[in-house]
Amino acid sequence: MSAQNVGDVFQAFLDQVNRKRWDEARKYVQPTLTYNDDEASGDVFIGTLSADLERQNVSRVALDALTVDHAGPKLAARSIAYAETPEGTKIASWSLVIVFFADNRISRFYQIFHRDLPGLPPTPLENPPPNQKSETPLSAEEMETTYLDYITSYNRGGHKSAIERSWAEEVTMNGFKSPTAATPDIISQFLLPVIAGLDYGVEESVVDVERQQIAVRLSLRGVAKNPNLQKKGAEGEEVTHYEHALYTFLEGKISGGWAVQEFDMSPPPR
Repeated sequence: MSAQNVGDVFQAFLDQVNRKRWDEARKYVQPTLTYNDDEASGDVFIGTLSADLERQNVSRVALDALTVDHAGPKLAARSIAYAETPEGTKIASWSLVIVFFADNRISRFYQIFHRDLPGLPPTPLENPPPNQKSETPLSAEEMETTYLDYITSYNRGGHKSAIERSWAEEVTMNGFKSPTAATPDIISQFLLPVIAGLDYGVEESVVDVERQQIAVRLSLRGVAKNPNLQKKGAEGEEVTHYEHALYTFLEGKISGGWAVQEFDMSPPPR
């Protein structure tokens, strides 16, 4: 299956979802599949998806930041769900999906929904980082190596130098542009206390050389110091949490992307 075919297959699946033609959508799904960390039948997957969209009154699901692995076959994207409240207010929400295929049908489907943090402005819904063309594009191996050096720097306490090496001077993350020089201090202040005691690992990756993009499903494992990330009544036990991220490279540097966590990103209690 070519990269283009993967994108076509998933778009065809979404077209049926948007038409609420669930029997037709089911044809794009394997009889059994991995749905996040669970094994599910195709019928259960479609039933869960249709129930969720109906409960949220979603009228349409669209994609951007499409990232396709030519060899996978697999893809990742930002999925935007458009809905309307009972009062008639139009709303939208987004998630990052990572999808694997076998024989032109979905065989693994990972999804993490974005949650805005209290006190921060909501993430722009339709403001993806500009996808400029690199004059000196990285190979798939170079993107993976650069990203792995960056993400594992959190495990060894070297995120400041890793960011200086791998990020462009300005980066647009989750729709907001900021100077990279300020990023290490922001991370030290807000992210590191949340994930203290946990180490990052790359569970899955999707690398798109043509678009110069990489998407990853990350695990965070260890004994969480943050009570919000501990198992209830099980302080000191090892936990596993997940995060999805999608990054764009420009001239060999990370220039923007999206990230979502399935865990609570609010500051730890004092």
